[in-house]
Amino acid sequence: MSAMAALRAYLKRFALAVLLLPAAAPATAQSWPPKTVRIVIPFVTWCLAHYAISMIFFGEGSFRDICVSAGFSFGPYIVLAPLTTLVMTNTMTLQERGLYMSLSWITRAWVAYLFYTHMRVIHDFTTARTLATYAIGAATVIVIWALAALVFALSSNTWEFFYQVFYEV
Repeated sequence: MSAMAALRAYLKRFALAVLLLPAAAPATAQSWPPKTVRIVIPFVTWCLAHYAISMIFFGEGSFRDICVSAGFSFGPYIVLAPLTTLVMTNTMTLQERGLYMSLSWITRAWVAYLFYTHMRVIHDFTTARTLATYAIGAATVIVIWALAALVFALSSNTWEFFYQVFYEV
């Protein structure tokens, strides 16, 4: 068997199965749509809630400004999370977990500070008004998700009712 034939066989069996065929992945691996939804839905919900609340408080930023600044606020997390999760967890011992946890909390605090600073600057709010906007925005996110859950529950019950009526008739 030549080297080219061996390479072709390797690519056919292993590389293509891993890269192109998601069905060949292990059963415990998740596909990318659920992971994307877990990131995009909370982000969009936060941006909508914060935009609505900031307009009530006469904020000066647009929806685009809020989305862009919220995305940039996640910059340290995007850069440092893979570093701490992939590199440090595979090279550190259990006694050194304090370093890992402290870097994780420093990253979260940095992201929270960036969220606060970006929104304060975008809307030209004072510190008190910015913190009030965040508290009310968090409550608004909870209300939006509760209403979405309520709509889902009622629609599924309605669907089940009509299905049973059709089945009986």
